[in-house]
Parts: sequence; C-alpha cells; structure tokens
Amino acid sequence: MKDIIQKISENKLPIFIVILISGFLLRLLLILSQNQPPHYEFPVGMDEVNYLELSENILKFKTFGAWSENFFTRSTRSPVYPAVLSVLNFFLGYSERLPQILNLFIDTLNIILIYQISLLLFGVPAGLFSSAFYAFYAPAFMYLPFVTSDILSVFLFLIISLAISTINKFDCKIIFFIIIYAIAVHIKPVLLLVAPFANFAIYLIFKKHSEKNAFLKSAHILFAIYVLCFPWAMRNYCIHRSFVPVCTVAGWHLYDSAKTAEELNPQILMRYIYSPDKTQHTESDYFDEGMKELRQKILENPAEKIYKGFLRILYFWLPEKPWIRIFLPYAYVQPIYFGKSFFLPMPDFEGFLYALFIFIVVMA
Repeated sequence: MKDIIQKISENKLPIFIVILISGFLLRLLLILSQNQPPHYEFPVGMDEVNYLELSENILKFKTFGAWSENFFTRSTRSPVYPAVLSVLNFFLGYSERLPQILNLFIDTLNIILIYQISLLLFGVPAGLFSSAFYAFYAPAFMYLPFVTSDILSVFLFLIISLAISTINKFDCKIIFFIIIYAIAVHIKPVLLLVAPFANFAIYLIFKKHSEKNAFLKSAHILFAIYVLCFPWAMRNYCIHRSFVPVCTVAGWHLYDSAKTAEELNPQILMRYIYSPDKTQHTESDYFDEGMKELRQKILENPAEKIYKGFLRILYFWLPEKPWIRIFLPYAYVQPIYFGKSFFLPMPDFEGFLYALFIFIVVMA
C-alpha cells in the first residue's frame, strides 16, 4: 500500500494532467454532441428562459427584469449569472453556444480547484482521487448544456473553500475571500445563511495560529460580507417595499418546503402560483407570504423542522437501501448521452462510494 502511494506521489503531475485532459475532452464531446440551446422564445426550461432574457434585457434595455409566470419580475433571479452572460455577449457577441462554452471552461477549472484543495489538505493521493472523482462524475455532466448558474456557483464555492484552506492570518487574502463570498451570495442566496459557519471556521483558524483579537476580526469579516450584500437588498427594497436580500424566488420554495419536504415539487408550486386568490400577487407578495409561512411552521414545531431538514441533507449523501442496490448495476452508473443514441455509463456518487468501499476492503 505504501509503495503504491509513493509511486502515485512521484508521478502526480502526469497523472493529474491525464485526468484533467480526459475530463475536458469528455465535456467538450458532450457539448459538441448537443443541439444548440434555443433562444428564450422557444420552450426550454424556465430557469434558462429567465437567465437568457435577463442577460439580453441588461444589454438592450439597461434593466434587470424578465417575464416569469405571466408577470414581469425584477428580483426573481439572482443577478450575477445573467450579468456574466451579458458581459460575455457584449464583448464576444451573442452566440447560443456561449453559455455552454462558459460551462466547459469553468467546469475544467473546477477539476483543478478540487485537486488543489485536496492536495493542500490531505496530500497527493486525495488530490488525484478527488479530481478524478469530479472529472468523471455523472451529475456534473448534466448541467453542462444548460443555461443555469449551477456550474458557476460550484466554481465560486470551490474558490471560497480554497481561500479558507489557505488563510492563516488577517491579511490581503481576507479581502479576496470577502469579495468572492459576496459575489457567490448573489448567485446562491443560501450562502447568506452559511456565512456565519464559514466565518466560524475562519475564527478557529485564527485561534489555531494565535491571531490576536480572533473573534473581533472574524466578526469584521462577516460584517463586511453583509455590507457588500446591502446595495442589492436596498435596490430590491426600493422596488418592492419589502426586505428581499437577493431574490424573491426563495419565498416560493420556502412556502412549499415549510409544509413538508416531500411535497416540494413543481406541480404544487404551480398550483400555489396560479391559485385564484393570488391573481393580483406580485413577486414580493409571494416572497413575503412564503417567509411568513416558514416562520409560522418553524415556531409551531421547531424540532420537527430541524429533523426533516437533517433528513433532507442525509438523503443526498447516503445511498438508498444499499443492502439491495449494491447488487444492481444502475446503482453505480448513470448514462450520459452524447447525441441521441450513444451514451457512456458514468459513475454517480453512490457508485463512487461502493467503489471506494471495495477498494478499501481489497487494500486492507
């Protein structure tokens, strides 16, 4: 075992280059084999519709707004991803392939970032394994053809993780971390709730390195992040006369998930939006109603909501009935189609867990 790890460590760069090139070529092949994504006037997913229309409206009309569910929305989506698309369209010209190319290069950088983070924290074998994990990870390929913010949000999350991994004192890296985190919040607003936990991790790092006034300095970091988020929240307040930190779409989802996590699905959301008693609702009305409903449900039974939230997290990390699925082929792989008929059976998360378990048993 030690000899294998030593040989891997000695040849880490060639192995990683092979992993990186393989991941890039597979992603390139997937994009080239896909049909061009249609313009927003055609029936594609609602997320893509909004993002494409928002990016065009920023350039054409100098406004952040798009039609969604039969009314003109100005805060339903987070602003960074449409802004990135509009900047690229401004400098490179409009192309239906541009979002896919952006996803391709960002996701390739994600492989590099995962390698660097794992190498820094756990060493060469972990760096190579984790980068290979992501390079051939089936769900990562699913988002490449689509005009959504998911791959960009993973990229920023990895940069945040790398920044936290390299921070050891209160210096210029902190400024970089604050700016990147504030940008990430305006892609995935849930990071507003995660910020105190990230800040606590930085506080522990300061304490470990005997940084003076560790608690006060970490509090300044959290405060600075929220200050950078204030302008967009103020813009939303001027429009809606309601406190909307980033986007109003959170209210819709919170309204559904506040009842039961199992009932969170598009059909319930559509019934809620198109309910006859909501014909005069604006996007901020939906948001306020959703937040109010969530607060009421949490106060009624906080222990139940915490328990269900915990179960929802476990659902995405634990294999479903592993004592049965371990003997089924579809528990290990997920077909990724390159064109209409050709596909590759790429491993999913559960498949990696099983493979890692088998590897540990064999090596032991």
